[in-house]
Amino acid sequence: MKTKYYSYNIGELPEGCKLCVQGRKLVLFVTGLCSRNCFYCPISDEKKNRDVVYANEWPIKNSDDMIKEAELTEAKGAGFTGGDPLVKLDRTLSYVKLLKKRFGKKFHIHLYTSLDLVDEKTLKKLYDAGLDEIRFHPDIYNKRLWPKIMLARKFSWDFGVEIPAIPNTEKHLLISLRVRLIFLTLMNWSFLMHLLISLQGSDLFVRISFPMGLRALTSLRKSC
Repeated sequence: MKTKYYSYNIGELPEGCKLCVQGRKLVLFVTGLCSRNCFYCPISDEKKNRDVVYANEWPIKNSDDMIKEAELTEAKGAGFTGGDPLVKLDRTLSYVKLLKKRFGKKFHIHLYTSLDLVDEKTLKKLYDAGLDEIRFHPDIYNKRLWPKIMLARKFSWDFGVEIPAIPNTEKHLLISLRVRLIFLTLMNWSFLMHLLISLQGSDLFVRISFPMGLRALTSLRKSC
């Protein structure tokens, strides 16, 4: 089904996506620091590997600046990104709590992170702080940390995986999808048009934005 957001979808969008496509979320860049160095990382040289904080591309000096930007844009939620927000866990937890306190429990917050710094203790802290949704960016070439995704099932939130749709990685995707998720996003940072598909007979939500994704989907349907 074609949507008014220049995309196609079958099934239900993750809650975090629903507000994003409407431009109703504050984009909070928590830090440019990250434990990984992905070749496809799209962040600028001004941010990459630097401990800087931005709210909707505006550099902020303190939490008051963050709250002000959310108020000015009438945000209904926030997406925490980086870098890896878990590198600065205390800052991340503080921001989640502050936003929830100021705007209420319905202010939806989702967070992007790699699996490198994920453990059950950290996930519990995020959940207890009020995080609504977590999205993992695992290494598609190394499955060593993928079992950590299952830790997220211990908490009552939405969780899933976002990975780049890189040509000739279909085999990696098939192996990766043996983990049961709430949603999966196949994305390419240089191509913004998304095809939204849900796999028949599963809870898995898939968003595809690259021709390779179509080939992967064909393989996935055959394997399901």
